[in-house]
Amino acid sequence: GLRAIKDEGGITIAQDEQSAKYYDLPRSAVAAGCVDLVLRPEDIAQELVKLSRHPYVPYLETEGAENLLPQSDLEKIFGLLRKATKVDFADYKHATIKRRILRRMLILKKEKMEDYLKYLQTNPGELSSLFQDILISVTGFFREPETFEALKHEIFPSILKNRSADDAIRVWVPGCSTGEEVYSLAICLVEYLDRSRVHPSIQIFATDVNEAVLEKARQGVYAASASISAERLQRFFVPTNGSIQVSKPIRRMCVFAKQDVTADPPFSKLDLIVCRNLLIYLGSSLQRKLLPIFHYSLKPTGFLVLGDFETVGEFDNIFKLANKRLKIYSKKPVDTRTPLDFSSRYIAARDEQVDEPGASRQAESRAPEQEIFKEADRILLTRYSPASAIVNGDLEIVQFRGRTGAFLEPAPGKASLNILKMARQGLMTDLRLALDKAKKSGETVRRDAIEIRSDGKYLDVNLEVVPLKTHTGYPCFLVAFEEALPNPAPSVSRGRVRGEKSGKERRTEDLKIVRLQQELSATKDYLQSIIEDKEAANEELKAANEELQNRNLELTQAHNDMTNLNAGANVPILMTGSDLRLRSWGPLSEKLFNLKASDLGRSIFDINLDLQTPDLKGTIEEVVAQDVDKELEVRGPHGRWFLVRIRPYRTADNKIEGAVLAFVDIDRIKQVEEELRARSGHLEDLVEERTRMLSNTTRMAAIGETAGMVGHDLRNPLQTIINT
Repeated sequence: GLRAIKDEGGITIAQDEQSAKYYDLPRSAVAAGCVDLVLRPEDIAQELVKLSRHPYVPYLETEGAENLLPQSDLEKIFGLLRKATKVDFADYKHATIKRRILRRMLILKKEKMEDYLKYLQTNPGELSSLFQDILISVTGFFREPETFEALKHEIFPSILKNRSADDAIRVWVPGCSTGEEVYSLAICLVEYLDRSRVHPSIQIFATDVNEAVLEKARQGVYAASASISAERLQRFFVPTNGSIQVSKPIRRMCVFAKQDVTADPPFSKLDLIVCRNLLIYLGSSLQRKLLPIFHYSLKPTGFLVLGDFETVGEFDNIFKLANKRLKIYSKKPVDTRTPLDFSSRYIAARDEQVDEPGASRQAESRAPEQEIFKEADRILLTRYSPASAIVNGDLEIVQFRGRTGAFLEPAPGKASLNILKMARQGLMTDLRLALDKAKKSGETVRRDAIEIRSDGKYLDVNLEVVPLKTHTGYPCFLVAFEEALPNPAPSVSRGRVRGEKSGKERRTEDLKIVRLQQELSATKDYLQSIIEDKEAANEELKAANEELQNRNLELTQAHNDMTNLNAGANVPILMTGSDLRLRSWGPLSEKLFNLKASDLGRSIFDINLDLQTPDLKGTIEEVVAQDVDKELEVRGPHGRWFLVRIRPYRTADNKIEGAVLAFVDIDRIKQVEEELRARSGHLEDLVEERTRMLSNTTRMAAIGETAGMVGHDLRNPLQTIINT
């Protein structure tokens, strides 16, 4: 909610957590970067009054806001942002950026643009805050659910059609922000693949110019209140410290990388591009630049998804509507590819022209001329370029250009694209020599008037081999062929004044010059296509390396946490795989069981752990198979007693891949039990003795009592007898 308010130009205030009774809510809002001011309750009202009196407040919700900032001041701000962030906002929509600038001036209580400019120049932190404000965007999980349903029922089936399991699904999400949409796509793909017969891997490239939001996206931690169904929460998320985190299997599918989509090379060979609500922030010139790049990046069967208020505009010749209501487009095949410019060199040029407001307009005025020149080059190349072939360092043909049938033909036998094997009769020797010389010297090699046999007749052929230099250093060559023109008649040349050329000779030379120019143009065009492909591949590699570095950092941190946890727990721990082989142990376990590095991967029962227990193996297997916890009391090394707690080893996706054994030292408890047991036995003996003595005493007392009664009974008759 706070992010949506900021996106509309509003100001957000949170209560100071020290004065809050329940501080979780303001703390989470501040941590999310959605709060402009943090104040005590008694200060909030005063701040609202101050904000309402700012002279720019009435203009924030009207079109008049654009007229408050002169273009010259705006371009100065663009220059400062360019130097600080390497992002050029000059061709973004100015109205949106002006509202963001006014919002920052309102928060800082700056009423004059010159004051704000000075503040920007002396406070790098404000440049960062303005940068974050300009790039803020509202996102969420499964935003506009109809689009995701259309992907599941219309687009994913087309992408999966005739796809093998080893052909990964490749998706690009430019302007990914904090990653909710990226993970939503991954979850939808996984859910769809659950019902599919093939299960290719998923690669989602998510890019943004804002490193701060990328870091949050990589972590995949979001508020527990996120709008996600209970079923998806249980399957694809794990609770963590009052929040939820995207499960590791889903996070592994997503590569987050910093990229300026308007300047850096794109990704290639993509099945799907999801670019919702990015184009609406870009000016028309950037939109015209991006859409051909998206077309280049997609596979022939690829799809492009745009936002509700976005269209492909004039590029309906390269994109076709697949779903009009949801703005989903499919790629159209084209005969000629639109020239692309996705190098970042223009940023450096812009940096040199920070103080030249008209520079961008001058560049735009030159654009039509460049298009005319390129179109003329294309026509000349199509009509007059010689037959040629591109070969790699192994002399394999990688591309045919023009009609090469008069000079090359398929060789009999096993199919091969080796240019020497395909050379017509009489051409191979000169071709081999020319290629060898060009490879060694790195210079163009030409051979004229080579007699070859083609289609039953003999031709004189001129051959030229041009080395092509690439960024990778891998050699390639352009091999051009042309029929040699017949020599002029001797009588004509003898009758001509020395130095004078006939019209035919001049036409021949002119044609040769044209052909050379066209060959050069063809070479440049080919090199440009190679550069574009290499830059796209480099961008993908850069993104993968960036993601790998972040994962290595996470792995190192997790390893450090585990090491410190094991050291602090003061409990020996062993971890086994499902095959009961040791996969890890703590430092106390190494000391207790005398473990060595060579024991890693060995069966736990091939190592003498000196544990006296009847069926430890069966117990571990039961824990792994039945997903239960078990406890055993065993006697271990040095005769000490341990309570062994055995639990399943669970992965991030809740799979059981082994067991964890924790050895709690209960030797002292056992000693106390033995002492108590011994004392208990002694007490039992005493009680038994006392009981026996008491029993004897009771028996004697009973005898005495009986004797007394008998004596009394005898005394009376005896007394009677005596008296008598």
